[in-house]
Amino acid sequence: AKVQEHEAYSRPDYKIGMSSFLDIPPGVLNMPAFDGKMRMALSMTSRPMRTLVMRACTDITVCPAPADDLQLESLVVQLHKCCAHGLCLRRLSVAPKLSLSNVTCLGPLAALPSSLQHLNCSGMPGVADLGPLAALTRLHSLNCSGMCSVTHLGPLTALTRLQHLGCEEMPHVTDLGPLSALTSLEYLVCSSMPYVADLGPLSTLTRLQHLGCNGMRNVTQLGPLSALTSLQRLVCGSMEEVTDLRPLAALTGLDTLDIADMDGVTDLGPLSALNSLQRLVCACLMWVTDMRP
Repeated sequence: AKVQEHEAYSRPDYKIGMSSFLDIPPGVLNMPAFDGKMRMALSMTSRPMRTLVMRACTDITVCPAPADDLQLESLVVQLHKCCAHGLCLRRLSVAPKLSLSNVTCLGPLAALPSSLQHLNCSGMPGVADLGPLAALTRLHSLNCSGMCSVTHLGPLTALTRLQHLGCEEMPHVTDLGPLSALTSLEYLVCSSMPYVADLGPLSTLTRLQHLGCNGMRNVTQLGPLSALTSLQRLVCGSMEEVTDLRPLAALTGLDTLDIADMDGVTDLGPLSALNSLQRLVCACLMWVTDMRP
């Protein structure tokens, strides 16, 4: 067994010698349980490794940061039924991409090095405070979707370098105001916020190429979207109170549009101006009787 383990760590692709992990791409090291033996194996690693995956860590205080000489591009930490207190990521300057799961508190993230550019902390329903993210001012992409306990997006205003943001499935958020400061955004998904009633803050995001804002059932006006003339893909379905599609006529660069489940819409005429449109989803428009436009 020891010989097999040694051979596994000496192979160029650094796949662990276990059948259940043989599908890991080259350059990725998957650690199913990060204990002392695994740390020793890491310290003996001499070849470059792009990604380190640490899974099922039940006590994150014993999950060390990767060694400085690993030169990681990406670090994935999958925790198990624990909060982020004591999270040891002091040397993360070598890994500009971080993905976390099963964390209930983001506090330790505020101490991360400023070199972090990409953070995925989605799917954490126990997290209620985005405050620690405000310190990560060099982030280019952030996915914090699925944080069902979050009530406001205020801390995100500091992240002015963001180009990609996923913050969908936050059902208690009522105000998109903080997003108006993120004028570098090119990709934004803020869907499934049923209590948001005003899209106005999005009008400043003129660099947006992709916008997903479906499921905002209290929105009545699409007017603010007319300023987003760089949009190529827009998903704004399930806005049951919207009756007028005329603001969308200004979005002549759209190649994909989803307006499904807009129960109040009766006229598709404004869409005739969208000459670049290649894909249109308009299912369940129950009061539309003329599809000729």
